[in-house]
Amino acid sequence: MRKFAYCKVVLATSLVWVMLDMFILLYFSECSKCDDKKERGLPGRDTVVQRPHDGPGEMGKPVVIAKDQQERMKEMFKINQFNLMASEMIALNRSLPDVRLEGCKTKVYPDGLPRTSVVIVFHNEAWTTLLRTVQSVIDRSPRPLLEEIVLVDDASERDFLKRQLEQYVRKLEVPVRVVRMEQRSGLIRARLKGASISTGQVITFLDAHCECTTGWLEPLLARIKLDKRTVVCPIIDVISDDTFEYMAGSDMTYGGFNWKLNFRWYPVPQREMDRRKGDRTLPVRTPTMAGGLFSIDRDYFQEIGTYDAGMDIWGGENLEISFRIWQCGGTLEIVTCSHVGHVFRKATPYTFPGGTGQIINKNNRRLAEVWMDEFKNFFYIISPGVTKVDYGDISSRTSLRQRLQCKPFSWYLENVYPDSQIPRHYYSLGEVCIALSLTHTLMLIAKGKSLHSVINTFLCVCVLKKRRCELARDAPFRGVDCVTGIDGVYFFHSSHCVQEMRDIYSLLVCSPSVIVLFPVPSLTLSFHLSLAFSDVLMNKTCVSSLISETRSERSLSALLTG
Repeated sequence: MRKFAYCKVVLATSLVWVMLDMFILLYFSECSKCDDKKERGLPGRDTVVQRPHDGPGEMGKPVVIAKDQQERMKEMFKINQFNLMASEMIALNRSLPDVRLEGCKTKVYPDGLPRTSVVIVFHNEAWTTLLRTVQSVIDRSPRPLLEEIVLVDDASERDFLKRQLEQYVRKLEVPVRVVRMEQRSGLIRARLKGASISTGQVITFLDAHCECTTGWLEPLLARIKLDKRTVVCPIIDVISDDTFEYMAGSDMTYGGFNWKLNFRWYPVPQREMDRRKGDRTLPVRTPTMAGGLFSIDRDYFQEIGTYDAGMDIWGGENLEISFRIWQCGGTLEIVTCSHVGHVFRKATPYTFPGGTGQIINKNNRRLAEVWMDEFKNFFYIISPGVTKVDYGDISSRTSLRQRLQCKPFSWYLENVYPDSQIPRHYYSLGEVCIALSLTHTLMLIAKGKSLHSVINTFLCVCVLKKRRCELARDAPFRGVDCVTGIDGVYFFHSSHCVQEMRDIYSLLVCSPSVIVLFPVPSLTLSFHLSLAFSDVLMNKTCVSSLISETRSERSLSALLTG
């Protein structure tokens, strides 16, 4: 009996200890209770994959951080330049709203769509955003269409992106490969690496902080099946860097660029709406793409020269491939029935060898030299420092253009992007100070020339929101920053300005020059502007003083002769 009683005591004690161990394990393994993750960027080992439907961030709702956690949240924000605390509270497979147009939800896509490899490049990415990207691809892609996911590590330094990541992705239900760059190579070369080892007929590039939505993949692949020379982008929805709220992007914007070769979003023009007969579910032909998210046929990607491997790190590659697609016989589209969310950050957490400016200038100069023909001069005048940058050997890219028999950039501006700020026909380029009024006569005075083209009854319309001024008779000044002057007079100063010559009434803008405001209803005069005075006029302050002193012909003459 004593032995039996002793055994019962031992068993009871063991059971208590087992239950205590289980309690400790369950309690302290919860990610939010781990003090050692004060985030030097390190995630919890047990990341939440599923939460209740009313959990943080579900259905794309914003995450609210408690007041007593605000300071820690701000510290963690600095690591990746987004709210890392909010991201760690959200399930990797959180639910998202279906933001598609109603007409998209009933579309039927053909059988036999090509399979795609999804290539994702990352560098020191947060654990949760990277894996949420991967999980959303898996959960919202039809399995027969998803060949694999290729993760390309661009020399990350964080330990959890090494062995721990490899162990995690091995357990996923689709093939996921992790490829390592030996040294920091940048987005361009890392994507080339991922593309080279992928096996799908279509290559889909995504950034490392995305979330795919329901029905995102089929519309992209259907366009490529229809024509392999079509390169397609989804609508890029916004994931807030502050709250991780999911906000639908607009199907009424498309990609363009400004004189500095910065990608910009612009409203879809009426001509494109007319081409689609008002059907917003049809793809939008876009002059350029943002570059982070797109799908392309593997063979066509090779045919048109993949990426320019002479470009460094990141920047300019999206415009370069956009120009190349259009000029070499392809088509670039935004597929409005496909939505993918992207965390848009206000600042980058990364450093770039050589500095961001130097890298982007080199890349932009390469694309300008190869693809923009004489229109590259617009870019060089706007950004004169670019011409001092060594852009390397471009002979292979110019040979590619010749081999593919690509069209000139003037064709691109006329047929693909007639809305561009770069005019197809122009008289001259130069710096300009301009003073304009809605009621006064305008006179052009140009350095080194005597012009007596006085324009009567022309009205100037300054649109501050669009940062563009236009004269009547459809003669716009391009690339102009507008400000409001004194006494109801409108004036603007621009370091560079171009006047497109459309008819005999167009103003001729030479370098440098000034348009002077006269308070008389009609006046025809001719002045020769001295070199010294024209240099003074390049200062913005002189414009306002000129306006105040040129209230009459006499005061203007005195000012010029003085």
